[in-house]
Amino acid sequence: MSDLTAEDWAERDRVARDALKVKVHPFGYGRYPKRGMVELLRDGVRIGTVSISEETDWLIETVRIDVKPEFRFRKDLDGYQERWALFLMQALFESFPDHEIRESPAINDAPGDPFVARVRGEYELSYHLSGCFQPSNDGSCVCGAGRSRA
Repeated sequence: MSDLTAEDWAERDRVARDALKVKVHPFGYGRYPKRGMVELLRDGVRIGTVSISEETDWLIETVRIDVKPEFRFRKDLDGYQERWALFLMQALFESFPDHEIRESPAINDAPGDPFVARVRGEYELSYHLSGCFQPSNDGSCVCGAGRSRA
């Protein structure tokens, strides 16, 4: 984080978030009836999207998380950078507060794995593993990565 304090990052994150528009495309968006999308925009420019699939009335699975390359966090740079991918995931969780959200079973791109780990750990979003909430269980969390369903 260089010489910036956690409070500096929090304030800069707040300013960056205030400039964002979240657009939620409802289920049935596009060609697939159970698909939807959360889109993050700044000044009308798309920063990224997360495509989702409604598995049940309480469960959503991410299909694809896509942040345009110019908005991706670069660890080789020092100082504050907007954490657009984090803001996108937070928008997803805020847009569907009554749903549990699990990761797709598809393989992540290699740079996506550390991001997903941060979403679960450092950013403390309850993003479940793909094997969680399988039809064979009673609807409770079996992965341990997310919170248990109430």
